[in-house]
Amino acid sequence: MISKSESALLVNYALENEEHLEVAIKTHFVFDSIRETIIEDFISSLVTSLKTELGENWEIANEMKGKVFDQYTGLMFSKKNWKNYFVRLQQEKSGAREFCLGVVKANEKLPPIPDLKKLLDDEYKPGKAYPWWVWFSFLEEPYTNWNNLDILLALYRKTEAIEYLKRHILKIIKISEPLLDKIT
Repeated sequence: MISKSESALLVNYALENEEHLEVAIKTHFVFDSIRETIIEDFISSLVTSLKTELGENWEIANEMKGKVFDQYTGLMFSKKNWKNYFVRLQQEKSGAREFCLGVVKANEKLPPIPDLKKLLDDEYKPGKAYPWWVWFSFLEEPYTNWNNLDILLALYRKTEAIEYLKRHILKIIKISEPLLDKIT
């Protein structure tokens, strides 16, 4: 967030003259478009980086393109032969909020994989299971919600945010891959 002194500075700037006021008001009206562009550009860079890292045997589905604020959209990572289970980064709430990372099932009727849940709990961190999820955990702040100043600046800058997400996604893949290779 911004401090009272930053807020006062911005208000004074906006009210300094009509041109500044017009820019401030127009910026307010297009803020969601600015945010959407930052997130889409970041996701595109993250996908490109992960494709290079994972290689040709992997597929990455980007469900967020054109839908960055839609609930349950995300990125899905799978080997080309995986059909029923995937590594997934997903927003649980609309507005690019409550991002989680885990192993998801293609449908909730597929059996859980208790060995994988335990392995991820032990080698990554304790997580939860849900009918659709073999295992998941919410990202840590500031990466949980992509709707504030600090994270939008981090996504705009890219480098640190890409490295953070890559590190966590690749760790989940490394832990999950041997078991998922056996069952899919």
